[in-house]
Amino acid sequence: MCLFQLFAVGLLCSFSDCCLTRSESFDVRDHFIQDNAGRTRVFRGFNAVQKGAPWFPSHLLNDSQLDFYQAWGFNAVRLGVMWSGLEPIEGHINASYIKVMQNIVSKLGERGMFVILDMHQDVLSSAFQTYDGIPLWLLEKLPPSPHQFPWPLAPFPQSSWALGYLTQATGRAFQGIYNNEAGTLDCFVKFWEIVVTHFRSFENVLGYELINEPWAGDIFTDPSLLLPAEAGRRNLQPFYDILSRAIRALDNEKLIFYEPVTWGVFLNGQYSGTGFTSVPGGSKQQSKSVLSYHYYCWLLNSPATNSGGLTRDFCDQVLGRAVFRTVQEEVKNLGGGIFLTEFGLCEPDGDPASEGTRECEFVLQQADDNLQSWTYWDSKFFNSNGDPRLEVVRPFSRPYPVAVAGKPMSMSFVIDTGRFNFTFLCDPTINAATEIFIPKLHYPHGITVNVTPPRVAWKFDPARSFLKVEPCARDVIMATLIVSPRAR
Repeated sequence: MCLFQLFAVGLLCSFSDCCLTRSESFDVRDHFIQDNAGRTRVFRGFNAVQKGAPWFPSHLLNDSQLDFYQAWGFNAVRLGVMWSGLEPIEGHINASYIKVMQNIVSKLGERGMFVILDMHQDVLSSAFQTYDGIPLWLLEKLPPSPHQFPWPLAPFPQSSWALGYLTQATGRAFQGIYNNEAGTLDCFVKFWEIVVTHFRSFENVLGYELINEPWAGDIFTDPSLLLPAEAGRRNLQPFYDILSRAIRALDNEKLIFYEPVTWGVFLNGQYSGTGFTSVPGGSKQQSKSVLSYHYYCWLLNSPATNSGGLTRDFCDQVLGRAVFRTVQEEVKNLGGGIFLTEFGLCEPDGDPASEGTRECEFVLQQADDNLQSWTYWDSKFFNSNGDPRLEVVRPFSRPYPVAVAGKPMSMSFVIDTGRFNFTFLCDPTINAATEIFIPKLHYPHGITVNVTPPRVAWKFDPARSFLKVEPCARDVIMATLIVSPRAR
């Protein structure tokens, strides 16, 4: 523990120096997030959402844990900015909450970690058996549902909070916000105006995520909204356009992250896709927009359907691969970028054959294959004593190109052998290095590197855990690096 802490502290001026500058800004080109040097950026990290008072994740104030996150190569946090913490009473802004959240963002920035500010909710409200993702005062503005919660699920099944979405009261509440009943959408706009005003000056704020896992709307009045594309076209896109315009009136630089309904990424099609015809705010905002999506093997969380390996195999071979294909197809039409902002229902345990280890590794490999950035949901990286659970951390602390002077073409990592392959198209007009994170968890004795073509210059800094590839000469079109562990 103590030795690892010393190692982590030693990285404080390494990861951050490499990957965060005072003038950092980002755009989206060719569906990749790029920095102001023109380099493609890749993000790896976790979610941090406190679903109740005090509404901020206190572990992100723990410097020791933050140092570990940095040492493991995490450079992104999807941070829940909770409306009930920000504005517990209508019109009364909690300045103390904002100050704590700003402190968290600053601490992350000191360690080279970027932040997605996420308006997080699940089934909207404690009135619907979850937590107050929106403040109760907002819900109370809306007209009451013809049938009270939990109709038609009476009694409400306590086994799954997500079933609350299938109640009329929840659907009517979402629809009321989309329709701006009683000015509730205006309140939503004001929430984002407050957030943007207080966080737009932070260089390490990557962007704003408009809402987590939005529901389709009032599916009892209009069952066609269960078709994900219908929900996207008719409810979410107009909603997002309004929020985007409000944000852009205050901040034209940060990225906007936006989600379809959760089942809108299973398949493409007229009725089965996201339903979006443009990014929030219209096609002119493509360079500042990122499609946020989630992947879970939902069946693994259902005792009724969980049959061990067969369930996982169905997810991995059918559902999971379909999701990664679908989002790629969606952004071909929409423009903008892609970011896997949640995945989970899996936890590695050090046993390569266990369900949790295999499922997480599948998603991580798919993200590598598809050159995707990600933030993991479960994130139980420490035990109750605050010590790292390295068997959980190890699959997530993996080599990856943090910044690429060109276009990534392929990436793979074999966790059993430590072999990492990365190929990218060189852009000789970019006068900045390609930076690859090399975790000590997988390379404790150093690395061997094979580069094609051999004249591509590189240097490994073991103290900083970074492999630096110098800008390519003009006659070098493509470069491939193969990294392997050095023998003891």
